[in-house]
Amino acid sequence: MYRADRIPQIRGRIRLRARLTTARREFMTRLDPSWSEQEKLSAELDFWINQWDAKLRRGEFWNSDVQALLEPLGEWPQVTGDSRPDYDTIRWLEARAHGLRILHEVRIDDPGFFADKKVADIGPGAVCFLEASGARVGIAIEPLAREFDTHGLLLRRDNVTYLPVAAEDLPIVDESVDIVVSRNNLDHVSDPVAVVHEVHRILRPGGVFLLIVHLEPEESITEPHAFDSDDIHSLVDQFITEREMIYHGGRTQGADTLAGVYRKPGTP
Repeated sequence: MYRADRIPQIRGRIRLRARLTTARREFMTRLDPSWSEQEKLSAELDFWINQWDAKLRRGEFWNSDVQALLEPLGEWPQVTGDSRPDYDTIRWLEARAHGLRILHEVRIDDPGFFADKKVADIGPGAVCFLEASGARVGIAIEPLAREFDTHGLLLRRDNVTYLPVAAEDLPIVDESVDIVVSRNNLDHVSDPVAVVHEVHRILRPGGVFLLIVHLEPEESITEPHAFDSDDIHSLVDQFITEREMIYHGGRTQGADTLAGVYRKPGTP
């Protein structure tokens, strides 16, 4: 358990870490102009093009659990002999399975949980789970959205909009979103306090924040925040915790993963 009187101290520590991370990046850029946030984004884009998408184009799934997630729902295609799904089918199945994976991780048993709702996804990468989620409106907050589109990595759907912006300052109306998803990205952002504040601002009263984040013992260049559970409790202290689990596993051998369902107080 965490102590409520520690919340300002923990929040201050996260704020200080965010400022130090920004200062470090600015200092390194002065020393070497080639070292910048753009370099980080370029490395991430390289992953999506040359590792993730390349694997799918070879006829392979990125995740090993796709069939296990989809088959019980009757959404796994029938294949005969050595035939494999084509690239477009693999993309769609990966996208659909990713939404089910999120729900599985936070222990929500309703596969139609996102259906007919307005859903925002922070840092979705090129997986495109919103397009396959059944959401009435999807908003993907992805700084690399333009680059993904240029390289043909997005599944185009009229109900999903990509915002190529950082999550610290969202061009989204107050209390207008039903669900916000943040899976494995809160440790990547510059200012997690500002991001969670924005999540709280855009959620309608009674709206749900699905947070899945690694609890790492050490920071890295691309993950500048090594959270522990007290850090997360401080970040979500304005929410009502409906459920929260910690699983072993993450970026490093000593990591855990926290998965939580947090609700904004108030009546819809």
